[in-house]
Amino acid sequence: MYERSSSPKRPSRLRCSFAWLDEIDARFALAQEPKRCIEVCEPVDPHANQFVADFNLLSSGSRYRMDKPFLPTIERIARQYWTGDKVAKPEILIESDLRVIRVLP
Repeated sequence: MYERSSSPKRPSRLRCSFAWLDEIDARFALAQEPKRCIEVCEPVDPHANQFVADFNLLSSGSRYRMDKPFLPTIERIARQYWTGDKVAKPEILIESDLRVIRVLP
C-alpha cells in the first residue's frame, strides 16, 4: 500500500491549504457550484512548503473504474499524484494559511 512516508517532504492534504494556480482552472472547477465565488489569494508564509499536483487524479473518473482492481489502481494514482509528474489540472498545496487579496465576480 502507498504510504505517506513515500513523500515525506510534500505537504499533507489534511494540514494544508490548496488552491488553483489560475482563474481559468478555478472557474472550470466551480462551474457546477454557481453560488461559490473565486478568491484571489496569497500565502501568509510565502516560504512555506508547497507542492503542485494534478487535481484530475482526484476525480472519481480516475479513481473508481469498475474494470480495474481497486487497491492497485488507487496506489498507482497516489504515486502519480505525489510525484507531480505530467500535471494536467494543477492545484497547489501549501503549508500556510491564505490571505484573500480580492474576490472575483
